[in-house]
Amino acid sequence: MLEIIQQLLLSNNCVIVPGFGAFIGNYNHAEIHLQQNIISPPSKNLAFNRSIQNNDGILLSAVATHFSISANQAEEKITEFVKQANISLQENKSFILNDIGRLILDEHETIHFQPYFTHNYLLDSYGLSTLSIHPIRRLKDNETAIHESYQRIINRDAKANQSKSNFIKIFTSAAVVFVLAISSYFIFQQNKNYTQNHQSESSLISVFDSSPTKSNSKNETLLDSNTKSVIANKNAIPKDTIATSISNPSYIVIGTFFDTTLANKLIAEAEAKGYTIKVAKDDNYALFRITVLVESDQLTERLSAIKSELNERAWVYCVNLNIY
Repeated sequence: MLEIIQQLLLSNNCVIVPGFGAFIGNYNHAEIHLQQNIISPPSKNLAFNRSIQNNDGILLSAVATHFSISANQAEEKITEFVKQANISLQENKSFILNDIGRLILDEHETIHFQPYFTHNYLLDSYGLSTLSIHPIRRLKDNETAIHESYQRIINRDAKANQSKSNFIKIFTSAAVVFVLAISSYFIFQQNKNYTQNHQSESSLISVFDSSPTKSNSKNETLLDSNTKSVIANKNAIPKDTIATSISNPSYIVIGTFFDTTLANKLIAEAEAKGYTIKVAKDDNYALFRITVLVESDQLTERLSAIKSELNERAWVYCVNLNIY
């Protein structure tokens, strides 16, 4: 009998057990549970109404079809089921319906229903299961802001107390963005002036020096961790011209920096682990992009290793690089 009731709950929002009560299904939207870090799909919440006992024929017809018996025999089976349920409520003060819920009889002879959530009776959610969600990992300097945002979502009643601190954060963020923009502009201007001066010097050498001159490409720029600036080294071999055994290279970005000290530290660490390094300069923002060369057919395997050994936020750069 329980299996028949379960099947009827999938296709009906109300299943009446004559002489006993009715099981009612109500639509419940999908929910996000931040404390449990899960998303539950839409479902059908079950309730029990003792006052609805009239025979609407749905359960009677389903029992007769399931057991291939007459309507009178089906009615006898339903009556026997109701009798067992009432006996269990009187003797044990409860009656359990598998995957549906539990009926409890209190001291006032009132029946209470505790639904189980082991089964979703909403057909539209067939195949959908509860999903686990995880907070996004960010850089350490953003962890405090992320934590505060998360607390604001959970504790919405604390909005008024957070308004002043929010204003300070917005003002501070704007100031940081402004300072970064000004710094980027001055760094860009310095690099531009350096390039112009270098070109002028090359022109003078070609005029006054009659000896053959060596070809100096713009890729001769190296990073100096002591001075934290970009200097020209005419005798060094540019990283873009270092011979490698990689025939079909792909580029994996392991870091982007304003600060040349941090850039050189990452370069030294990567080269110590045997990686082939390329340094790309973004003139628009005065940034240095550190990349690792790998064989294209080994891209997935090498990307996983690089994330483990160098930077878990490493990513594949899929456009042509302006290598310096």
